[in-house]
Amino acid sequence: MTAIEMRGKRLEPTIATEILRQSDRLPSTASRPLLATVLVGDDPAAQSYRASIARTFRRVGVAHRAIDLHAGASDDHIFSTIDGLNGDRDVTGIMLFLPLPGRRADRAIRELVSPLKDVDGITVHSTGLLRLGRPCLEPACPRAGVALLQAYGVELAGRTVAVIGRSPVVGGPLAAMLTAADATVTVAHRQTRDLPEITRAADIIACAAGHPSLLTSGMVRRGATVLDFGTNVVDGHLRGDADFADLLGIAGRISPVPGGTGPATALVLAYQTMLAAHAQASNSLDILDQLPSVAEVAEAVGRDLTALAARP
Repeated sequence: MTAIEMRGKRLEPTIATEILRQSDRLPSTASRPLLATVLVGDDPAAQSYRASIARTFRRVGVAHRAIDLHAGASDDHIFSTIDGLNGDRDVTGIMLFLPLPGRRADRAIRELVSPLKDVDGITVHSTGLLRLGRPCLEPACPRAGVALLQAYGVELAGRTVAVIGRSPVVGGPLAAMLTAADATVTVAHRQTRDLPEITRAADIIACAAGHPSLLTSGMVRRGATVLDFGTNVVDGHLRGDADFADLLGIAGRISPVPGGTGPATALVLAYQTMLAAHAQASNSLDILDQLPSVAEVAEAVGRDLTALAARP
């Protein structure tokens, strides 16, 4: 048995179609979807990721503006940049590459992003709305992972899931999303005892720990699904947290690195940039309840889009 590779590009045709349809429904006075990405410094990994985002956005028809700040830029300069983007009517989404270089007030800076433009779900406001099940712009990376599972027909309700990593960016919100989808979730971290026992009992394993080849074949039962969020550079190459070659003959489905959750995240960012345009046009996140969510679009991958098109 060779595992099915869950590739992010599977989501692209459906998401691109829905972005176009929902963008056409924006009021004539509304801004068109445009994401501003703010990069402080010149981290090669962040630059590569931004280039990937730009390519994806061009393909799906969403505008992108790159904002570059010197690594030595003061906190006040970063504050004023974010504040300016909040007030820029042409910008419907803001993404800040984290962590910022040096000893900076990361939390204070990210909290400046308007909830109506927080397309990466990094603010406390967005996190709180997510946990309460309220309309919000969700953390893009974990939502992309769940969307990838849905696009490949992985059942979530009633399944046991092991999430390795509890960061507020990926592991924490991912666990919340999976729980909301009626999965039974165990979150493992560096103090977890006997990690292999937990992962071997799981139907789905999500790796978001930042350790290359952490998950090996001896930790996974045959046929399980492996979702890899790892972005580790090893000998100049991008590697995931799962040992892909070792697991290819054991897992039922596995997301490759690169090619899995990364491209899916760029697509979710594009979709949420469009959703943010609707939220700003109505000056409320509540409008999101009237639009197809990322989860609904992912469920429609490879299927008839009539149900989505019939939405009011």
